[in-house]
Amino acid sequence: GLTGVDGGRARADQPWETLETPSGSLLRLVLHSTHGDAFYVGLDGIEIVTRGGRVVALDAAQVTARPHSLAALGQADDARVPGNLALAGGGGRRKNVGWLAPKASTLGYPTPDEGLENEVVVALDEPVEIHHLCIHNYSKTPARGAREFSVYLDGAIVYRGNLRPGGGGGGGAGAGAQGHRLGHPQGRRRRG
Repeated sequence: GLTGVDGGRARADQPWETLETPSGSLLRLVLHSTHGDAFYVGLDGIEIVTRGGRVVALDAAQVTARPHSLAALGQADDARVPGNLALAGGGGRRKNVGWLAPKASTLGYPTPDEGLENEVVVALDEPVEIHHLCIHNYSKTPARGAREFSVYLDGAIVYRGNLRPGGGGGGGAGAGAQGHRLGHPQGRRRRG
């Protein structure tokens, strides 16, 4: 519950501390739900912006996902793979490409270690202070776009929130793009 007011803002009694600008080299997005599709989840792209405003150049090899793509269903030729999410390294968003995978919960993973939620992992070359994360939600079929998600940086949760649906019908560059400032107001690290 709320415990008081600090500088005109309500203060909550919470088991974590708010980070101003989280820093790390392993970014993990956990996708908890979609905008209605029971079988697939997708994104069109990810952009990482540092505290100084620099967009981090990503290479397709730095981005992976679990499940990887539709290859988990035997569709190895499908072009919607995790590397397509690396927008800054690929010269911008490509219309209707992006990443699509079966929802992890539909695959019946046999062990708790493998989990039941989809994950996208970005391995950065070096630790980076991440100020802003821009996520382009899946726009070809908006119901397949991620809705609830969490962001982890080097294993610590730094954000939990919701994405709006993508633009639909391949709405062009920027459709479904949403910026999320990490560390404030929802960026959190457990107090320990």
